[in-house]
Amino acid sequence: MHRSDVVIAIPTKEASSGLLPLLKDLKRNGYQHIVIVDDGCDKSRGWIFEEARTNYECDIIHHVIHLGKGRSLKNAFNYILRHYSDKAGIITVDDAGRHCIEEVNRCVEVMNAYPDDLILGCRDFKNKEFSKLSRLANKLSRKLIKILTGIDVADAMTGLRGMNMELAKRMLTVEGEQLDYEINMLLESKEKNISIQDFPITVEYQGQELSSSYTPLTYSIKPYLVFMKYTITSIVATVFDFLIFSTAVASLKWVIPVYYIIVSTIIARVCSSLINFYLSKNAVFKNDESAAPMMVRFFSLAGIQMILSAVLVTLIYRVLPITETVVKIIVDSALFVTFYPMQREWVFSNGNDKKNTEDNKSS
Repeated sequence: MHRSDVVIAIPTKEASSGLLPLLKDLKRNGYQHIVIVDDGCDKSRGWIFEEARTNYECDIIHHVIHLGKGRSLKNAFNYILRHYSDKAGIITVDDAGRHCIEEVNRCVEVMNAYPDDLILGCRDFKNKEFSKLSRLANKLSRKLIKILTGIDVADAMTGLRGMNMELAKRMLTVEGEQLDYEINMLLESKEKNISIQDFPITVEYQGQELSSSYTPLTYSIKPYLVFMKYTITSIVATVFDFLIFSTAVASLKWVIPVYYIIVSTIIARVCSSLINFYLSKNAVFKNDESAAPMMVRFFSLAGIQMILSAVLVTLIYRVLPITETVVKIIVDSALFVTFYPMQREWVFSNGNDKKNTEDNKSS
């Protein structure tokens, strides 16, 4: 992939003074096609777009009002797919000189190495030029996103991204009009088994940490909603589990005093797992594949979780002076968080998408 085969997409809602030097660098380095989205910029900045059009031969898309970075990127993708369908790929770049030309060139190199993947240029948040708050926010969000989605990238909100035209077409259907779109792009890649490759951005920003016209104030709530629904369905199943468990304990405690906790756990877990499986499949992970193989995986995992729960509750109950039910709440809460990634990645993963991706790569 040559630089002339890449289309640069630049969304901006402020048209800062750093835009024109960026365009100059891009042109000097062989990027012939540049699409700028004027996302409701003030009319006083119109001269910048005019100069971009006349001096640097950029295509300009105008939004009468501010529609958000997600909408700007999707409109840019749509425009590029219609007018530059013969090109090989797209690189999105923040305005204001936030991404220097060396980083854009590096993105092309990584795209050539991984032509079917989503490429991210990730900022180094260990750099002291970033505030402590920014470094802390990135660290926490990175860990949280990894726990909830399984995606582990150094910078989930980076604006420097590369992709081929087919991937850009797929990203047109991704939800999000604002900054949540950038997170949702990663979720789409994860769900469709599209690999994500990242490379470090090592060039210093010279105090421009917050100069980008789109400041990441919020993240997508989509991964959190999935986890919330997973939590709610588990709570519903757990209510039945505890009701049945408590009833079984009261009934069996004097019948089989040694094994009554284990037997009660098995009875409660089998009954509650059926409703948990149905809700997880249809309401949480929304997997429309055949239920049989998923049910085998689900109950295999549930069996392991059940055994761990029974053993741990028994051992802890014998050591600590608290009731069986309280111990079960503590143990099952810990197992709940621990087993969530396994549910997402193994039990309810979309095998069809993975197969389709492999077929596309082999064809």
